[in-house]
Amino acid sequence: MGGVIQIASSTTASGRGRASKRTARADQEASNDYDFARLEQSIENLVEALREAREDNVRLSAQVESNVRQIAELDARIRTENQKRQDVVKRLDDLIAQIEVLEREQEQPKLTEDRGD
Repeated sequence: MGGVIQIASSTTASGRGRASKRTARADQEASNDYDFARLEQSIENLVEALREAREDNVRLSAQVESNVRQIAELDARIRTENQKRQDVVKRLDDLIAQIEVLEREQEQPKLTEDRGD
């Protein structure tokens, strides 16, 4: 009888070894499943972030183009207004010069009258 018990014991021990191997394998598969799920979630997050970044890029590019057009329009207005200002300055200079000429002409007859000519 002692031999039978020993055989039964060794069978039970090897059965436990197989069971623990199965448990370890199951744990590894569960860990792998968890790792793949995390990897898939990370990839989905990256894809979403990339999509949002591309949308932002399109929106910002359109804004930059709009700003460039607005700057070009403002530059053109500045050039036009500067030209108008220069024209006004020139007209004012011409008017001042005419006033000076008229003042000199008015002073000359006065000087000749004062001399008694």
